[in-house]
Amino acid sequence: MQVSLKTNKYKGILLPLLLGGFLIFSPQWLNAQDDLLEMLEDTPPTETYTVSTFKGTRVINSQSVDIQPAKELQFSISHRFGALNTGIQKFWGLDEAVIRLGFEYGITDRWAVGLGRSKYQATYDFYSKFKILEQTEGKDTFPLTMVLNSNMALRGSGFDQPEVDEVFVNRLFYTHQLLVARKFAWGSLQLMPTYTHNNIRELLVESNDMYAMGLAGRIKLTNRWSFLFDYYYLIDDELKTVFQEPLALSLELETGGHVFQFIFSNTNHMTEKLFLTRTQGQWLNGDIHFGFNISRTIPFHR
Repeated sequence: MQVSLKTNKYKGILLPLLLGGFLIFSPQWLNAQDDLLEMLEDTPPTETYTVSTFKGTRVINSQSVDIQPAKELQFSISHRFGALNTGIQKFWGLDEAVIRLGFEYGITDRWAVGLGRSKYQATYDFYSKFKILEQTEGKDTFPLTMVLNSNMALRGSGFDQPEVDEVFVNRLFYTHQLLVARKFAWGSLQLMPTYTHNNIRELLVESNDMYAMGLAGRIKLTNRWSFLFDYYYLIDDELKTVFQEPLALSLELETGGHVFQFIFSNTNHMTEKLFLTRTQGQWLNGDIHFGFNISRTIPFHR
């Protein structure tokens, strides 16, 4: 009985071709794989910098860690009315008003300077903000943003005390702050260790050098609405026998081009030296000032 075995006539040719192709192309394939691995190793690690820790360069009264970008000018109007407990005689404070007009310009993305003028005591203020570190995500994660804020205020009006020498140097006041903030999914928190220096002592209860610790925050309500607060604990106990610790609450609306804040605070001052050392209102007594902040950015790099 004869058995017939079917064979593939191309089998003898196919195997040498496959073996030859592997030997020819495998070095190129291995080299290409090595090149790809080297490219991946040379690719710098991606880092994402946190932006808009707060929606503006100020929380409410306090400066925030956000800085006006390079070649952009921000114009702001801050308005505070009188105390709500003044009643109908002063239309619940609306008959009184204190205004501050301010400008901030970004020299670089890390450094901005600003100036402002307030109605109270005809005060001029000048400040510089420099970003030391930024909150980042990625391979080299850093959890905080840190900014140095230095402010100098000039009192334009005369002193109430006739014994005070009204020379130029006595009209200057200084505030230095380290702003430390972190952005979360739900909002942001910021610590503000603060040092204030007065060239003269206008009152017996104040010192030439005073210290405070501030806490500010933002809670996101919707994509456009947020709730904000800022508060300072005064370390100088003697100062607290006459003045109060400043606390401000706000609802904030971000419209794209503008940031608008509806504010309730126990102070109507809007420069660091004044709201830190001259706040008189008590929340429980109804010494609350309604007000608003509004800001607009004008780009100069287009």
